Formats: sequence, structure tokens, C-alpha cells
Amino acid sequence: MHRLLAHIYFRLRLRSDLSAAFRALTPPRPLSLRHGSHIWLQVETKMYGGCVHHDNGPLGSRTLDRAEWRRVASLKSNGYNAIRTSHNPVSPAFIDACDRLGMLVMEEAFDCWEEGKNTDDYHVVFDAWWQRDMTSMVLRDQNRPSIVMWSIGNEIPMRRTPAGVNLSHVLTDYVHQLDPGSGRAVTSAYPMVGNDADAFLAPLDVAGYNYSPDRYALDHERFPARVIVGTESFPASSYEMWSLAWQYSWVLGDFIWTSIDYIGESAIGHSTVSGDVDYLTGGEPFAWHISFCGSSPSV
Repeated sequence: MHRLLAHIYFRLRLRSDLSAAFRALTPPRPLSLRHGSHIWLQVETKMYGGCVHHDNGPLGSRTLDRAEWRRVASLKSNGYNAIRTSHNPVSPAFIDACDRLGMLVMEEAFDCWEEGKNTDDYHVVFDAWWQRDMTSMVLRDQNRPSIVMWSIGNEIPMRRTPAGVNLSHVLTDYVHQLDPGSGRAVTSAYPMVGNDADAFLAPLDVAGYNYSPDRYALDHERFPARVIVGTESFPASSYEMWSLAWQYSWVLGDFIWTSIDYIGESAIGHSTVSGDVDYLTGGEPFAWHISFCGSSPSV
């Protein structure tokens, strides 16, 4: 009897905490996708989103609770209401900040599947680990009120192959099994969308469009039931992209790449053989030394 009462007490405390988190979320779940209308989360809204990379700038990639809170709070204070975690699950502290500050989250699992982008990236272990890692992400965060969408991948290299199309079906079905009846949508970010993207996008609840706003109207004519979200767009075009989301009822919103600048990646930012960037002093702004993302005055 003592153990049972203790268990009930714990559950009540847990529900109280969750209830507080739900009250803090604006607008709260559940997500309701209505073809030909806007996104509904008890109120009609759009996603003013930003992509967030994993690092905390000069603090590095280590998770520090206060730093995670600061990132979310900074975006919230600048008008964002949604975050895409690109391109991996984030820390519990980050999700906790989103819960408490009222941020909608698209949590992303992978940057590649069986075919990689680098010789030693996740594709090396994908077949052995993807189910365990996906399960870990979804089961850890499925009770988080901020999570409204799961992303199964970003710009997957094998997206135009039969194997890639098959995995789009497999991963989408797997997430639906892990999180049944939650109302959360499954998506994936597809770059430069064309007609050849149809097979890959077909199993998704929401089609993620990277840098493809020119396809919003065209693809709605081809597939009136397709719900779209802009998963990446340039900071300088943020006003235009968010305006398009309100213009087109089947577009849920847009996510800026990136809403917070980050330590650079291959083929982005500035590169130098010597490592000396002093000669740029007084020239390009500092953000250009890293990724030149999120530094536009229009963001």
C-alpha cells in the first residue's frame, strides 16, 4: 500500500508540473492540420521559426542549462515562436526552456541515412542505430508540450533513390508507431523541391521545403492536400517567407537558416589556409568569419 500511494503521489506531482508547462506554452498543443486552412493549436497561428545549430558559440558544444535557456529566450524576445533543431536532437535543458517559454519545436533526428555527407558521419552506423536513436528521441520528448513536429531527416543525400524513398516510408511509419494519436506531424527537410521529390514527400504528414518558396503555389495545384512548411530560408528573406505563409493557407510557416549564428561548416562562411583573418578587420562583419547566418538586420 505504501508503494502504491507513493507512486500515485509522484504521478500527481508530475501532472502538476506538466500542467504548468502547458499553461506556459502559447499556443499549446494539440496540433491539428487542416488541409486548405491554417495550422491550429487551439488558436490559428503560423510558425515564425528559426533553425538552431547544436553549438553555443564560443562556449562550444557542451550543454549548459543557462546557455540553452538564453538561446531560447533570445529568440522568443525577437519574435520567434518556433525552433527547428538542426540537425539532431537537442538537450533536455533546451526542450525544457522551450516548454517554459512557450516555443514550438520541430525536433530533428538525422542529417543523413545510409548514404553520408562525410566519410565518418552517421551513415556509418545508421543501419545499426537509427531505430534505437529515433526511439530514444521520441520516447524522451513525447510528453513535452513544446514538441509539435518530428523531422526524420535533413537534405538526405539518397532522397532521389528508391532506397531513400523506401526509408522515408519506413521512418515515418516508425515514428507514428512510437507516438500514436499525439497529433504531432512527421516531416523531413527537402532542398530545392521539384517534381522528383513527390515520392519521397508522399508518406510525410508535412512536406518540408528548403529554399523552395517558388513551389508553394505550383505544388498546391498539383497536390491540394499537401501541407507544407518552409524548413529553411535565408535570413534576408524572412519577411517575405513569413508573408507567403500567411498568403498560402497550406503553408504552416517558415524556419530561417539560421536564427542564431554558429561555428561554420564546410562551404559556408570564410576559409583561410593560414588561419589568419586579421586582414579582414574593418571589412566584412565579424559574423562573416563564421557562418554569416542570422546577422541580417531583417531578422
